[in-house]
Amino acid sequence: MITYPKYSKRVVEVLDKGSDITTNDMNYLFERKVEIKEIAERTGLRKSEILEYKRYYEAFAPKPKKERRPYRTSVAEVEPTLDNYRRLKEEYADVHIAKKFGMSIPTLLAWKISNGLQIPNVKGLTIEKYKQHKRDKLIDKEIIRKYGMAAYMLVGWKKLNIKELEE
Repeated sequence: MITYPKYSKRVVEVLDKGSDITTNDMNYLFERKVEIKEIAERTGLRKSEILEYKRYYEAFAPKPKKERRPYRTSVAEVEPTLDNYRRLKEEYADVHIAKKFGMSIPTLLAWKISNGLQIPNVKGLTIEKYKQHKRDKLIDKEIIRKYGMAAYMLVGWKKLNIKELEE
């Protein structure tokens, strides 16, 4: 057995197999960055054969996982709070505020409605009808479906009408 000072004992053992080298052994050598010239000398294989192994190995070698993108498209310059919104509203339109908050315009609209800053467009729903639906044991999901609105709209509507709903 010939020793190679720059390789581990396992690499030397694989190289010493000569022409009996397996595909797994060849992949092991590629992972350890053993030079093609050296593999050819030790195994008796032609460089073209080794390159064919290497192309196959590179095609099917496990690829590193890509990093997932965050849901938000941009980083928020300002934390979305009621105070920050009111302060920014004095100078900016909602389009610019949405950008500063790192959210889309529809997301800002939903945030405003759920925080009671905008009256949701809830056609046909009154406090009396809502109370009647609750007496009829309807859950909010069914009310949302009945009036064809988004969940955040009902949340915002309830926040705006909380005093009347508690009576």
